[in-house]
Amino acid sequence: MKQNLREAELALARKRAEMTIMQEEEQGLRDELLRVDKLARSLDEDVALALQSGNEELARFAIRSLLPQRETQRGLEARIDTVQGRLVRLGETVAAQEESFVELKGRVRAQLVASRRAASSECGPNDGFYEPHVPDEAVEVELLRRRTTIVAEQGGC
Repeated sequence: MKQNLREAELALARKRAEMTIMQEEEQGLRDELLRVDKLARSLDEDVALALQSGNEELARFAIRSLLPQRETQRGLEARIDTVQGRLVRLGETVAAQEESFVELKGRVRAQLVASRRAASSECGPNDGFYEPHVPDEAVEVELLRRRTTIVAEQGGC
């Protein structure tokens, strides 16, 4: 049972590490998207400026640079969506595995406690391992009985 617990813990750690890697990947894609967005806005401004000045050749040059950037934007957005979807599914899996792990941990602890109790109940008073708990009140009652017996014996002599 302990082995199952260790294996479950390792599987959970692997999933968490995978989530971290995916989160870093998503952040990298978002950073790249910001860079490409900035470049596309700049090229958009260049096209507008070229058209305002009546220079269609310069506008065409800027558009040739702008179109691939827009394609890159769409590709990055699609990849981000894919990673986000995988992250959501993996997050659900991790949550379910964490719940199962907590339950398994509880069962293992309960089994260990039960086996320790069984082992300690097998020990008797002469085994040297068994020492029953005696409440203080029980000790006091026994002491009073013995004092009463001693006083009665001494008074009877």
